[in-house]
Amino acid sequence: MKKRSVITLAFLVLPLLIFTSCDLTNQDEFYVSFLSGTLSNWQGGSNMEIRLILESKVSGADLVVASSPIDEDGSFSIDSAATPPAETLEAIGQGPSDDKEECFTDYQVSDTTAMIVFGYLAIVDASIGSIVGKVYKATAPMYGDSPDAGNSIVEYIYSDKEFSLSGSENCTFQDGYQNTSEVVVYMSTGWNAITTTTVSRDNQHEIKEIRDGDLFDGEWFYELEGEYNPQEYNFNISGNLQFWDGSIDKFMVLGFEDQNGEIHKFSKTEIGANGDFNFSSAMAPPSEYLMPISEGPAAPRECGIDLTVSDRNARGFSPRFMIMNMNDEIVGEVGYGYDATNTGEIVVGNFFVEIIFADRNVRVQGTVNCSNTDNTHYEATLTNVDINLTEGWNFASRVVTYIDENNNITSEIHEGVLSNARWYWRVY
Repeated sequence: MKKRSVITLAFLVLPLLIFTSCDLTNQDEFYVSFLSGTLSNWQGGSNMEIRLILESKVSGADLVVASSPIDEDGSFSIDSAATPPAETLEAIGQGPSDDKEECFTDYQVSDTTAMIVFGYLAIVDASIGSIVGKVYKATAPMYGDSPDAGNSIVEYIYSDKEFSLSGSENCTFQDGYQNTSEVVVYMSTGWNAITTTTVSRDNQHEIKEIRDGDLFDGEWFYELEGEYNPQEYNFNISGNLQFWDGSIDKFMVLGFEDQNGEIHKFSKTEIGANGDFNFSSAMAPPSEYLMPISEGPAAPRECGIDLTVSDRNARGFSPRFMIMNMNDEIVGEVGYGYDATNTGEIVVGNFFVEIIFADRNVRVQGTVNCSNTDNTHYEATLTNVDINLTEGWNFASRVVTYIDENNNITSEIHEGVLSNARWYWRVY
């Protein structure tokens, strides 16, 4: 098998594309009873549909085999689906992941000639024909690429004949992380539901069980992607930009400028004539900009990052404060922290406040080593990290704790904002 397997969720990465739906309605259809329900976290929306999609192994195109509009209350019902065309099927062979070098497999397959295909469920804005998110059935909302420990998720697989699959696989990835799956499934001819349960997970190892059958206690969830993600979090912070110039035509913005020069704003507030400002909430960053927390969202990319996290699937992002004018142009920047000398000289006791978004509660421990770089913005050679992040927006103070005779700077991260923090700003 070359692409999807029963241990790899088929809908994880949904491309934002314009659909060219293939008409499969003239092919044989059969009843499926499992694709109906109500999206428990539905927040409303018009012209939205759920579509069951397959991937062509020939062209790579997405083929729609079933769909249903989403009602105002989040309910939907897919009663039938077209028989998958031959170009979407692949042989089960010796079992999933048999061709992956990082995986050792030990499977028993009753019929290696059985042809299967995974279907993935997408939420589509029918007015523009684009995938805007994913839909799934699980025991709890899922963040990242697999359920959290103790939770389960359902996938849907079509098979052209009956077969059984049992055994295990153990995959060891380049970072040393291990993923073990124990599998016992029986596939009937037609569409089948299989349930993946994460038994346990830590920083080194994840164990999953995969069984045939649906979740009786499962709920339907959806997750919108990118600019369609409307989730808002508390971001209660206010302050004063000392020695402000008295202008009232500028704004303070939490966001970032991407490589293409596009400005992404998570929150925006007016700066008063005396420099006062007040934030109350901020939007979550688009999911495509989130990165693994273990890679240090706030750390320079050229530094050595050695972090362990309590949840390997935790993702985050670190933006900055910008000053923008009425024409939506960046005209300055704002920093938050403490400069003991007010000259920019780095001394023990100085600190800078990092702003970090986390998509879940997670503990982060380890070091960030910038000794082999010329990066001066981070203002630390070695930073020791041991903090707890909560879901949403977090503040963390990076404090200078030691400077040796060679001007090597050691700092450590403290949760929250220290009491002597001040606001610093400059206009370009």
